[in-house]
Amino acid sequence: MPELPEVETIARLLRQGVADTPGILGRKITAVQVLWARSVAEPNAADFQARLPGQELLEIGRRGKFLLLNLTHDR
Repeated sequence: MPELPEVETIARLLRQGVADTPGILGRKITAVQVLWARSVAEPNAADFQARLPGQELLEIGRRGKFLLLNLTHDR
């Protein structure tokens, strides 16, 4: 389990990027693969995979040790 400062560092890197690699804000999700179906509580894994492609990443936040990704059609 990562420690809290590590999670904040990852969130910052995803937002801002590093060196000559830009962050992921504003990018669209093209494909989703759920490797462990039990990691998705709701909707079920198949619906989750179907809903995400085409959505844009608007914001990356953190709540405790969890990363929060706000999307264009976030439900």
